[in-house]
Amino acid sequence: WPLELPWTLVMWGSTMFASGLLIALPALAALLLINLSFGVMTRAAPQLNIFVVGFPISLIAGFLLIYFTLPAFYSQMSQAFDQAFSLARTMLSP
Repeated sequence: WPLELPWTLVMWGSTMFASGLLIALPALAALLLINLSFGVMTRAAPQLNIFVVGFPISLIAGFLLIYFTLPAFYSQMSQAFDQAFSLARTMLSP
């Protein structure tokens, strides 16, 4: 095995983690704001069962967010795939 293989594996893992985080960050931020608003609503109206109302709203908001932001991620995902394949080529080359 080449001596730089462990370093290449570490770089590949960090690239995958960073790409996944960049792709998921807008959805996580939006859902965090939605859950914070549910917390405020729970404080304002404690008799409202927020779990019954909140879960479908969070689910629909997440799907809508993915639907509207997925075209914007095409270039970023294509770049991430190119990086992943080039790192895989580096690892598999003798």
